[in-house]
Amino acid sequence: MSEFQAKRIVCTVEEEIKAPLSMVFPLCCPVEELKWINGWEYQMVCSDSGVNEKGCIFIEEMSGSALFGVPVKTKWITTRHEPDTRIQFVLVSEEKSIIIFDLEFVDQGNGTCSARFQFIYTPMNEDAINETTEEKLMLIMTSLMSWLKYYCETGEMLK
Repeated sequence: MSEFQAKRIVCTVEEEIKAPLSMVFPLCCPVEELKWINGWEYQMVCSDSGVNEKGCIFIEEMSGSALFGVPVKTKWITTRHEPDTRIQFVLVSEEKSIIIFDLEFVDQGNGTCSARFQFIYTPMNEDAINETTEEKLMLIMTSLMSWLKYYCETGEMLK
């Protein structure tokens, strides 16, 4: 075992989405993300309902490419799924990193909702963190939020 000591990075973005929460929340699902994430591909490993739920597991390579510059299989495990309020995923990118991804939503009562996304990034070795890691994490998270907001407000995928 090496003496590597992980340094966590925490990134958060918040946004108001001009769409009802009942429309926004179900889109945070690997199946529904095909509608609003350009180039999204995934492999469903386990889901009793066929969509996101607690215990859902799927694999994708898009986030690893954005973070590490090369395709990296990332396993997503849904650890919390509280309809219309919160989703939590744990993302395991091979031997490189583990991310806790929290999504929280609040219905504003006027046909809009607020969304808060947070990454807690833990590198598993010194190769999984550098001076651009936090910037890349923020880019991934702000892109996801922008794509979701755009789709919810226009009905179209942002290209």
